[in-house]
Amino acid sequence: PNLKKDRRAFGRAISELGTFISDIADRNGVVLMPVFALGRTQEILGVLHELGQRGKIPPLPVYISGLAHAICRIYDATRHDSVRRRPSICLEELYESVFEPGRVDDPNLLKRPSILADPSGMMYPNTTSNVLAGQVLPDPRHGIAFVGFLDPDSPGHRVAAADVGDQVDLGRENGASIEIGCSVRSFDFTAHSRASQLIQLVREINPKRVVLVHGDDEAVHALHRSLENEGWSSIVAEPGVVVEI
Repeated sequence: PNLKKDRRAFGRAISELGTFISDIADRNGVVLMPVFALGRTQEILGVLHELGQRGKIPPLPVYISGLAHAICRIYDATRHDSVRRRPSICLEELYESVFEPGRVDDPNLLKRPSILADPSGMMYPNTTSNVLAGQVLPDPRHGIAFVGFLDPDSPGHRVAAADVGDQVDLGRENGASIEIGCSVRSFDFTAHSRASQLIQLVREINPKRVVLVHGDDEAVHALHRSLENEGWSSIVAEPGVVVEI
């Protein structure tokens, strides 16, 4: 049941992203999509390809970063060596070109509808996505689509939580805030398993001990209690503390 629910949620996220991109393209705008170079970029390229094939978005040029390009080449080189849903897809054929940092100030970059899938996903200062956000945010033609996790202390989180007309701080040295004029939307493309899925994985693997090393404190300890209640030996690893397994 949880798997079916997750698939439905993922399908809704794809559909909503398609509508958002089409709306921005209709007003001759650019969609800035802060992404992580490993994993999320490749997934989003597949999503954009699917939306294009279904006619849900117009044919738009897609630009990615140099690091994401390098990782896409690795994905393509190994697509027949591991289980893939669609191994025939070559990621390098799904984007028009690689976005180089030197183009970040190019005024022509935002003149025609396109999709800029660019790290960093959090919009931290001194990254191209942060610089581009400064150009995209004030302009009502454009849009920003968040498709990944945002640290509460990151500029990306502040942008995602703000409304049109709000002033947002991108964390730059000059400290100047920018008024939001563009459309901003977050989409649920979570890459994390649910607690129930993690517990099911433990059941299938049947380990002697489970060490929990990552996640919010509340969620980690809740999972720890659930595993202990089911009879599994579970340890919550603390930073800097050696754990013997």
